[in-house]
Amino acid sequence: MALDGYSVTNVDISPVVIEQMKLQHSQLASLDYLVADCRDMASLPAGGFGSCIDKGTLDAVLCSASGQLDAAKYMREICRLLKPGGVFLLISLGAPAARLALLQKLGLWQDVQVLLLPKPLLYLQSDAAMSGRPPPAATAPSKDAPVEALGPWPAATALAELAARREGAGGGGGGSSGQGEGGGCGPDGQGGSAGGGGLDERDYFFAYVCTTRPAAESGAETGTEAGTTPATGAAGTGSAAAGAAEAAIVAATAVAVEAGPRAETEAEAEVVQGAGGLPASSAV
Repeated sequence: MALDGYSVTNVDISPVVIEQMKLQHSQLASLDYLVADCRDMASLPAGGFGSCIDKGTLDAVLCSASGQLDAAKYMREICRLLKPGGVFLLISLGAPAARLALLQKLGLWQDVQVLLLPKPLLYLQSDAAMSGRPPPAATAPSKDAPVEALGPWPAATALAELAARREGAGGGGGGSSGQGEGGGCGPDGQGGSAGGGGLDERDYFFAYVCTTRPAAESGAETGTEAGTTPATGAAGTGSAAAGAAEAAIVAATAVAVEAGPRAETEAEAEVVQGAGGLPASSAV
């Protein structure tokens, strides 16, 4: 993205990771770096980014004991950073049966589109070695190779679309099973194809293209979120459906930025819940 002219701010909670990234990409002047907890990136300006990219951070945040509250703060912070009409691109192991409930719970997004990204062959070979399940015919040759995504599908129809594809082509069975709103930190809610011919969601990463409301509809919704890579102007600020495939391919080759969860205080939890966050009793 930096080579294509974007200004990219890389955020990580680990100073060690940030220093490694600085050294690895020292020749790129358009890259900035920030050590921060992604749920509270107060040093970054509100409305200063055209897009934010998360490649696995939300999954990690959901693994904490306070994962639902952390995730709510994380998404509010991303919305604070984005310009009106900006795009949050989430790359996740969480299937739509679980992740869509989490993304839609807070009412932060005007539009959410879903894509499936074929996993690189190396990932699938590792899975095959452990499970005995052979890799599918269509895979990405490497993690940096372009992929042919399935979708995009609007959030309202994504679950039905995936169910039809699981049961098609001689498949059947293996429907998605949600695990509460947001699910856990792993590839939750994923169904397989019991019959062998339909779509097997274990062969894919999931991309969620979330678009904030335009300026006329934007409220004063702010908060905090968890680790992402904000990129000024990246993925565009237009229709999520029109730019979803391009955005997903960009994110599939972007640097993953992680942020570790930290302990919540009771006061913080009350603030999140009072602002419409997810209750602490939600399934994790």
